[in-house]
Amino acid sequence: MEMLGGLFTGQEGVVGVSLLILFAAVMPGLTEELFFRGYVRVGLERRFGFAVAIFVPALIFAFIHGDPMHATAVLPLGLWFGCLAWWSRSVIPSIIAHFVNNLFAIFSARYATALEEGGVDLEPAADAAAGPLSEITILATAGYAGCFLMLVAGAFCLSQERRSERVSSDS
Repeated sequence: MEMLGGLFTGQEGVVGVSLLILFAAVMPGLTEELFFRGYVRVGLERRFGFAVAIFVPALIFAFIHGDPMHATAVLPLGLWFGCLAWWSRSVIPSIIAHFVNNLFAIFSARYATALEEGGVDLEPAADAAAGPLSEITILATAGYAGCFLMLVAGAFCLSQERRSERVSSDS
């Protein structure tokens, strides 16, 4: 994780930051989603059904991210990306979500480093809501909560759509 943090914060200039975004946000979002939510999920869904097709790729996705702390943070994302791909019947929304998540991680690390270099103490205070990163935490929580609500609404709409398809095919 320390090496990854150094990669995120050690790039300077337009070219350096552009290459960082390309290789740490765009490429992983594209390649990992095509493999895990495209190839693996679709193959497992055909053979074993929804639950296996969502959970197995998410577990493998978390495992390949290395250390246990990072893997526990990545597992819910893998589940979320899998549900997005299943719900939309396309890997494009999961690619976009993966890209946005990685981009958020890059800019959060860079922001935290800039605060530290500016002399701001990032250790949590007794009142965690008063910490210098509280705005980022609130924004991230609101973003993930909004995404979860969209997933629930989308799953409801999809179940209604599939139910009406079954009714019309039975007629």
